[in-house]
Amino acid sequence: MRLVVDASVVVKWALPEPHHQEARKLRDDHLAGRVRASAPPCLWLEVASALRKYALRGIISRDKAVEALKLLHQTDIEIIDVEPARVLETALRLGVTVYDAAYISLAESLGVDFYTADEKLLNHTNAKHITQYKRPRGQ
Repeated sequence: MRLVVDASVVVKWALPEPHHQEARKLRDDHLAGRVRASAPPCLWLEVASALRKYALRGIISRDKAVEALKLLHQTDIEIIDVEPARVLETALRLGVTVYDAAYISLAESLGVDFYTADEKLLNHTNAKHITQYKRPRGQ
């Protein structure tokens, strides 16, 4: 089963943020091959940006931020391009950022669920909160 994840979920794979247990259950299922996590190319820049913010705030060290990004990148999330015009149309239609629209557009084009931990984004789309993630049946 394929699904789309955004940076708010992937960062929780490495850091103890709220709902990190649920996010790590999805990560474990991805690593075990029970699900296939996918994302648009902007994922890694957004994850790096979040880790940078944590490092600058002193929540984690700079070395830990770099190490976390390297480890997360090794999880082999499937990166899939999305047509830029489609992303822009989605952003304008839903009133979300272009970055958020990239995840939404990808999930729509693949016909799969999109998981996020971004509360504001949930108000603009039919994305699922990470707490709604359930292991696929028969797994």
